[in-house]
Amino acid sequence: MAELGFLGVEMGTRVGDRELGDPSLDPFFDAAAELGAMVFVHPADTTLDPRMAALGVAFGAGMPTETGIAAAGLLACGALLRRRRGYCPAWTGAS
Repeated sequence: MAELGFLGVEMGTRVGDRELGDPSLDPFFDAAAELGAMVFVHPADTTLDPRMAALGVAFGAGMPTETGIAAAGLLACGALLRRRRGYCPAWTGAS
């Protein structure tokens, strides 16, 4: 990562069928922490409710909802407590 000049990595709100708080992803997050890498979580549109697309609100309502579900999952399953390192959740608007 440092050799290429990257500050971090981007990943989706799920990895396959696993939520981000799944303990099998702990080695990834531990490595990111060791490297001081920023992990940017981008909402995945593959799990959005089809109703949102039909109503034309998939991006306006669906993407923030997907991000919120991923964040809630990280909190509820104790993943952030397992890591006990710095984290800075932030929400930035797309431009």
